[in-house]
Amino acid sequence: MGRVANFRFGAGVVLVALIAMLALFARGSSVTEATTFTPSAGLVVVDPTPGANSSITMSTVVPSGQGAIQALDYINFIPPQWTIANDASIPDGSIIGSATAFVALGGSNAFCGVLSIPIGFAFMEATTNTGGPQVAFNDTDADGQGDWFERWDGASMPGGVPPDIRIRRAVTEYPDKVAPLFSVAPRLRLFGTLSLGGTDIGVNVLIFNPGDLLPTDASFTTSRGYPVVTLIQELGVPGAAGTPGSILTDGPCTPFTANITVNGLATWNPCTAYAGPPCTNAGGLPTGGSPAPFTPISELQNPGAGSYNFSVWTRSNRDYDNDGIENGLDTCPATVNTDASPRTPGAPAPQPLMIATSPLPVPSTQDPDGWIDLFYVVGPALNMLGSNPLTGLPGGFVSDISAPEGIDSSCDSGPASPCGPSPADNFLAQDCDTDGFLNRADNCPQVANGTVGGVVVPSTQADTDLAYPGPASDGGPVIDSIGNACDTGLGLSPTVPDGHFHVSDLTQTVDIGKHGVKFNNVGGPPVTQPNTTKNYSIEVNNQDSDDAQDAKVQLSIAVANGNCPAPTIDGQAVTSLVKTATAIPADGSQLVSFSVAFGACSDGGASANPDYIITGDACHPGDPAPKGFGAAACPGTADGHNAQDSNPLNDAPATKSVNE
Repeated sequence: MGRVANFRFGAGVVLVALIAMLALFARGSSVTEATTFTPSAGLVVVDPTPGANSSITMSTVVPSGQGAIQALDYINFIPPQWTIANDASIPDGSIIGSATAFVALGGSNAFCGVLSIPIGFAFMEATTNTGGPQVAFNDTDADGQGDWFERWDGASMPGGVPPDIRIRRAVTEYPDKVAPLFSVAPRLRLFGTLSLGGTDIGVNVLIFNPGDLLPTDASFTTSRGYPVVTLIQELGVPGAAGTPGSILTDGPCTPFTANITVNGLATWNPCTAYAGPPCTNAGGLPTGGSPAPFTPISELQNPGAGSYNFSVWTRSNRDYDNDGIENGLDTCPATVNTDASPRTPGAPAPQPLMIATSPLPVPSTQDPDGWIDLFYVVGPALNMLGSNPLTGLPGGFVSDISAPEGIDSSCDSGPASPCGPSPADNFLAQDCDTDGFLNRADNCPQVANGTVGGVVVPSTQADTDLAYPGPASDGGPVIDSIGNACDTGLGLSPTVPDGHFHVSDLTQTVDIGKHGVKFNNVGGPPVTQPNTTKNYSIEVNNQDSDDAQDAKVQLSIAVANGNCPAPTIDGQAVTSLVKTATAIPADGSQLVSFSVAFGACSDGGASANPDYIITGDACHPGDPAPKGFGAAACPGTADGHNAQDSNPLNDAPATKSVNE
């Protein structure tokens, strides 16, 4: 992996990192904002060589306990100078990227974060043809698998096949509810999938042309570059139905880490032209790909040498009641929560000493009318004198952390007892309104708006405050994560997105094909005696390079006291001299020395002003003006890196005053 070369002078330290935490600029509504939202981000261009087909990794982190990113409002920008392939130039199904993430999820109505897992999957090139066949997210043919995730010919996916290379319908057909969101089709679409807890998870990454998303936010100028929109499932899509029956709830919440990589080259996926295992056990697959051997196709290409700004823009989920729990995580979004936070596990409520031979339920402080089963422990684990040595719980019981009901007491219609299955059998998740969506995965947990008796009701999980991309009157997300069926009363409205929000806009500058030169000081004595010779030296460091580099170093002397004669440099009657630091080792240094012979000042150096001004400067060979000495070009011939100094400001000459 190549690295950018960076020179420095003297003892100062220069840190150049491709991954940097970015400056944060946040803005939001004017109401009291109980939630916090301070994401950080980083950007890596793996090979910064000009013209290289380099992969780019875009990273975003939201710390634990903060509001989650609003779906559809996670947008990276790749500078417009990059060359990005379009859908027509890469066969559907080709491997064009990857993603890794650390995601906190809720499960079976337990607290959000009960499942904190690393995930990873490959992205395939997917069609951007919004006018062709479209595919629904939900299981419209009742075969037990959402249509996105079926094989391209409509059949359910067979088992035992590596999921990262199977062609799904969402690769060859455009998602039906995503198409109306944008006025134009994306330039390139990446689709990836994995199975989590028995639930298929799909991620679309849509790369648009510069300027395509201008209505979303006033800052979205064409000069920001290619917008990259990330969509998980159909989260945040107005009118999307969600995933009934899934045990996964409350996700993703925080902490949240996402690393999205767009490859520099599209590579072969054997399933684009191969019908047998490991791709599928029956049927065929699209044959739009080239037969092996496959020649990689340019997907991303770096621009010429220069400095470029990448950015990432995010908005948080809304919080209507200002209790610090965003609407999408809050089962009582219009009333301030009174139970323990849904982000943290709840301990069993204090109980008297119990002795039993079968499980007994005890209430949870996280949700008082939910239950946590306690199992009796026999044998050496039982400590009748106090608590169980394994758990610290009284009476020798071990908790199995089974699911509470999940609805906060502040709006629970039945706060005295849990709904759904009986307290004695809490392995089953709770769905109080019996609409097929678990309470914490339901945007109206106490009003049926999913399925009733297996039949989808007309308003299935609908949340359609405004059409995407809006704008909303307050500049926030166009939906509020509160279903239309319960988005009334207490000031709520089904046609206005309710709650405060935050916006984060982060920028990082990346240098392509550029060497850095920093000049710290001129080493040498500030005082001389008449008719003596002094040595002045500069240490040149070749930092962050993978091979040896040259540098040009200049020492100049000006006589400031007219009573003093002009000195010589290395025995030459010149006012400046340039030397070359040759083949400085990678991450090594080289000392460049100059010998200066001073004469005798006729006034004995009595002037109050300096007698001599010594100036040091340095540059990378072949750099154009003003990146050389002073405002000129740097002498010498550019090396094979075709690189330039990344920061001309730090080339400003350094001076040293010398007195006799």
